[in-house]
Amino acid sequence: MNGKNVPAQGRTAPSPRPSTSKRMQLNKNIKESHMQIKFTKEQYKQLVEMVALANSVINSDLVDPSEERDSYINLEQYIYSQVEAFNAPEYIEHDAESGTWLPTENLEEKVVPFIDEYLDAYFWDELATQLAWRDLLEEKDEKELEKLSEDVREDLLEEHLDKWDEEFEKNGVDHLRIQK
Repeated sequence: MNGKNVPAQGRTAPSPRPSTSKRMQLNKNIKESHMQIKFTKEQYKQLVEMVALANSVINSDLVDPSEERDSYINLEQYIYSQVEAFNAPEYIEHDAESGTWLPTENLEEKVVPFIDEYLDAYFWDELATQLAWRDLLEEKDEKELEKLSEDVREDLLEEHLDKWDEEFEKNGVDHLRIQK
């Protein structure tokens, strides 16, 4: 775990938008679908929400960009481009200058609470897990742990996890200090 993963109070989640230049480039590559799936307007809106949520992870600033993301952006643009057929302009708008489809503020307001909730849960889980492993390795060295069955190791780790979960439930990070 690196220091970048620590959420602050009121932290804004990563934007579910890749850069406009990336969208412009990839929007040109959208191909026709070979399969037809029928959605109601409500189902389409939920699909758009899910795409925006997935996009916030795939294109997160915490992850290095890669070529394999291009296909996800193409799919996102294709799904967003169907907005007129579903009469859902409150979620997606077309940027004529860049030729791309962008989430509206309404869509972002809808998905950011899900992202924030996930980041908060992930933070506490990851913090407890890292501290539990640290504590377990202070009790037993790696060679001792390797000799134990997986079930026993999990039980030992679970004891430490329970301790940290209880601590964070009661006190948050108030009792955490770095000793030098």
